[in-house]
Amino acid sequence: MNSRDRRPPTGTAGKVEVGELLRAYDDYKTEQGNRDGPELCVPGRRAWTLTYPDLGFQLDVLPAIPNENLPPTGIRLTDVNSHFWQHSNAQLYFPGDEHNEGDIASAVKLELMLDPKPEDDGPGVRIQYDFVLDSAKS
Repeated sequence: MNSRDRRPPTGTAGKVEVGELLRAYDDYKTEQGNRDGPELCVPGRRAWTLTYPDLGFQLDVLPAIPNENLPPTGIRLTDVNSHFWQHSNAQLYFPGDEHNEGDIASAVKLELMLDPKPEDDGPGVRIQYDFVLDSAKS
């Protein structure tokens, strides 16, 4: 959704809108004869959970919009218990960052830390993100 086109829906409406898009995509894939869509698309309190039991994982889709009052990482999340978008401040975690010692960051698994390395052939950095997904619960 482009914020220049229209105002974002309420948190409740935003979650419903995302669910409709996920279901429409899955319906389209099924109509085209593709069987690689999720087996289940279940709404939770904040996210939609797409389950792929044959592949051994699930994907949680969390509708969010930017929180312009908390740039650059602030976001607003849906929540079925509230009509309004809920505040959050998503963070990227880097080794050696002073914020890693905080209560929330202490729960971050080491494999979720991003460790940028300078590019060998020019400006910029490269980030390798290597992790193992837990199996979907049956």
